Amino acid sequence: MVTLRRRVMCSIAVWLIVGMVVNVCVAWVGERLGVRLGARSGMPQSLLNPSWPTRVPDSWPPPASSHRSTAVFGDSGIWQSAPDDYFGMVIVHREGWPWRAVHEWTLAGLHLPARETHGLLLVGAGKWQYAVPIYPLWPGFALNTIFYALFAWGLWQVPPAIRRRRRRRNGLCVRCGYDLKGLPPGSNCPECGTHPPA
Repeated sequence: MVTLRRRVMCSIAVWLIVGMVVNVCVAWVGERLGVRLGARSGMPQSLLNPSWPTRVPDSWPPPASSHRSTAVFGDSGIWQSAPDDYFGMVIVHREGWPWRAVHEWTLAGLHLPARETHGLLLVGAGKWQYAVPIYPLWPGFALNTIFYALFAWGLWQVPPAIRRRRRRRNGLCVRCGYDLKGLPPGSNCPECGTHPPA
């Protein structure tokens, strides 16, 4: 009983890891290929409840406007203060499908020594070097991981199920494929000892 429980837990852990890897790969590929199917871009708009999407220097005033674009594999937003006030800007990119799973953000301002980028990882080298977002975005990261884990597990289970069904229909052992024709109904497979399903 303990061994069966341990095997089930290990299997769940393995499929969740597979789901997490697929989740991150989908987000990165969507970001790198720039897949913006059905993208909608909005004009800058005034904010009713002005607040920055992340932590900014305390001297920054509340943002005055935002500009957002959405797409299938990601979306981005720009929050900025009024140019004549104290210029500050935050750029946020969120990637993933079907839910947004990873994100990164950049702070830019007149009084910052340089642009501050958070949540980016450099992958590759030379002209093949890319910056990809790595900060998990909850609960989308968890939901995508479960979604892709279930999808991968289903793909893993389909071929054996089709093979078992074909063998059962042809009168073969569902496990090893031994021909069971001519044996008494309900007898075990003489090759591997598998009991035939009801």
